[in-house]
Amino acid sequence: MEIYLPKSCENAPRKKIVADFTIALLKQTEEAIKEHAAPNIQIKYLHEKRTIVGIDDVLNYLRKKRTNEIRRVEVDQVLTHGKGSAINGQLFLANEQVVDFCYVYLFASTLKTAKVREIKSYWLI
Repeated sequence: MEIYLPKSCENAPRKKIVADFTIALLKQTEEAIKEHAAPNIQIKYLHEKRTIVGIDDVLNYLRKKRTNEIRRVEVDQVLTHGKGSAINGQLFLANEQVVDFCYVYLFASTLKTAKVREIKSYWLI
């Protein structure tokens, strides 16, 4: 999977966490997900009308998904403010389809060490 991130992610800790966590979800990298997710994380996959609650259920859900369909990820922007963050861009799939995505994050607090508590995932296919 090719990954393209904006340079602004390199010098802002929260932006880097959001970018790294998003890529970890897309690549199903369990250790990176465990590192930054709150135990009671809630991910709302709005395009699937599905909500997953708890780190174990999130990891089980991701194990069932196929990631080999994603060939390239291009991140346009990563925005942060207080406990909230957002990331958007495009996913280029093996079948040549392009998916615009946006993940809206809510962290447990404003601390740099705060865990991800909630994500709303939007995919426009």
